[in-house]
Amino acid sequence: MHSSEQIHARVPARGGRRAAWRVGLGGLVLASLVAAPILGFSAAPAAAADQRLGDILADPQLAACVATALGTTPATVVTPTTLAGLKNLNCANRGIVSLSGIENLSGLEQVLLDKNPITDLTPLAGVPSIWLLGLSETPANDLSPVYQLGELQWLNLGNSGVTSIAGIERLTDLRRTFLDSNAGLSDIRPLAALPYLNTLYLNKDSVTDLSPLSAMKSLRYLNISENGVSNIAPLGSLTGLQTLNAEGNAIADVSAFSTMTALSTISVSGQRVVLPSTPFAANLDVPTPVTTVNGSAVALSELSNAGTYSAGAAHWTGLSDSLTEVTATFGAYPQVPSGAYISFTGTVVQPFGVPRVLVAPGEPGGVRATGSNETIDVSWVAPEVGSSAITSYLLEYKTNDDDWTRVSIPAPGTTATLGGLVNGSTYQLRVTAVNSDLSGVAGAETSAVPYLFEPVFTDGSEGKQIVTGGEVSPGTDVAVAATGLPAGSTVTFELHSTPQILATGTVENNGSVTLNGTLPGDIAGNHELVAVLDVAGVESRGAVSIVILPPVAAAPRIDPPSVPGGENSAAPSGSANRPAPAASGTAAAATLAVTGGGSLPLALLAGVTLVLAGGARVRSRKPRV
Repeated sequence: MHSSEQIHARVPARGGRRAAWRVGLGGLVLASLVAAPILGFSAAPAAAADQRLGDILADPQLAACVATALGTTPATVVTPTTLAGLKNLNCANRGIVSLSGIENLSGLEQVLLDKNPITDLTPLAGVPSIWLLGLSETPANDLSPVYQLGELQWLNLGNSGVTSIAGIERLTDLRRTFLDSNAGLSDIRPLAALPYLNTLYLNKDSVTDLSPLSAMKSLRYLNISENGVSNIAPLGSLTGLQTLNAEGNAIADVSAFSTMTALSTISVSGQRVVLPSTPFAANLDVPTPVTTVNGSAVALSELSNAGTYSAGAAHWTGLSDSLTEVTATFGAYPQVPSGAYISFTGTVVQPFGVPRVLVAPGEPGGVRATGSNETIDVSWVAPEVGSSAITSYLLEYKTNDDDWTRVSIPAPGTTATLGGLVNGSTYQLRVTAVNSDLSGVAGAETSAVPYLFEPVFTDGSEGKQIVTGGEVSPGTDVAVAATGLPAGSTVTFELHSTPQILATGTVENNGSVTLNGTLPGDIAGNHELVAVLDVAGVESRGAVSIVILPPVAAAPRIDPPSVPGGENSAAPSGSANRPAPAASGTAAAATLAVTGGGSLPLALLAGVTLVLAGGARVRSRKPRV
């Protein structure tokens, strides 16, 4: 990188005017004042009247530099006219932090501020007369104030951390610019809008695409060294280019020089041409990739690993598989149309396939497990494959603190069924993807419980099991119980056919559940007791058919008939108290069976009849005298 002081000596006077001064390696040396940089300056007021120079320029280092240029001291009172008369200012490497107040130097034309820790360039926008500006090694991030200087012809931004030059296209009068040593700079498209640019430094940047330069007919000097450029064909249209430095790139073809008739000074030495990687082979032939000005191939020499060159190609035999590359050099000194000879040298590198980076598969996602009788069904979502296709999945399961049991599931399957498990036991499960290189990381663990839902229905009051076809009285307390179920599952106890919920509950941590309910008192006939188990949306049912007996009607109250006590006793009058005629035995029995019995038993009635008859006989028999 060139400093502004070094290159300023070669700048011609602007617009034909002779510069008031020049600074070269042996030129004028400005005195420097050693002082610690002062941070946090406030903006200096505009010098509307005579003031001390140190009051106008807030930064003491800048004030000292300007005082030296004026031949005075910072304590000197200066007039606005004196300040406006200063044309040239070299304040490079002075420890200046703030430019506040420099706008009062309204006549400045040439300003060197290189190697100062300046971050805010805003005050420069107030000095539009500047046409030469040095800001190399200055860490300012915002260059917009610089792009407002419409008179600017010469600009040095070398080694300033520049990553973008968007806005430089506004400097349409720019002749020379130094953008070198900015490793973050790769996009040079804004330069295409500068019609008068004749000198351009892009060395030690990250530029690889030169196409924006193809229409810049005014270019005379171009430095693109150490950028990684491989294609210089866009430069073939620059017929006015006189000097080109393209050292240290990746250029293999210089045939573009055949049309660049003004080229007189050219350097394309030190190229490093890296060919596309190829699989390792013990015996290898590599055609030369290097082409000279007239389009002919350039021979390779100094081949590594005992290689030879013939018939336009490099040859290697018996190479060791431990090698990562083979190399050869080249050197050509062709003549360009201007008559000048160039030095075109470099190295060709043939890399072998870079060892493949092994990457394990990702974690399987969405692992789900559902239990059933002595089995668990497992499913998952395939993860990222990694460096190779997934070959299998490792399904592991265990109970409590037991060791993991492993089952390999061939890919691409993403489901499995585990059998022979113990109902009611909680199993932990996890899934790991395996590719041909590595095993991945197990996905999130899940759990499931295999189970068989076999509910037992009982008479809640007597504890007797209710079996299919059993008779149950209305209003009876009933219960259902089950064990070996997944904890937290829901059980619903229902009476069908028209469903009525008798009870609901949740399976306890030990896998058991007991629900109690009461049968309605007004439903007779054939029904089902049903238990429904819901495990994460999967339902299981258990049922038993029952007969609910009709309700037993309450026996009506019957007053016994009066028994005569003597001659004066008389039977009750009226038909209301007269017993109804007896029905037949079968019909009576049927009536009793349905109603539960509404009359006295036949034997009792017969006894009453006999008593009455006996009484009658007694009453008709008179005692003898």
